[in-house]
Amino acid sequence: WVDATKVPEFIEQDFSMVNTSDYLIAKSPLERGNYTIRALAAPDKIADALQIAPQSPTLVLRRQTYSAGRVLTFVKMWHAGDRYQFSGKL
Repeated sequence: WVDATKVPEFIEQDFSMVNTSDYLIAKSPLERGNYTIRALAAPDKIADALQIAPQSPTLVLRRQTYSAGRVLTFVKMWHAGDRYQFSGKL
């Protein structure tokens, strides 16, 4: 989800040619974000999309980004648990 009032031309972009994150940062600078990562069993539709067996382990990332004090984006991404890992630096 992208707040179209902050970036009205977003939907018109060809994102096979430009990265969505790069585009958003150029148009509406991000001031902060937050995310959570959960381990969940894959529902049937998600399992089908990820080409894994139903109820297989997944990692689900939910993220919100903010610009000018308002939510700019919200995303929920499902990842096959045996193919992904998340890491970061403190």
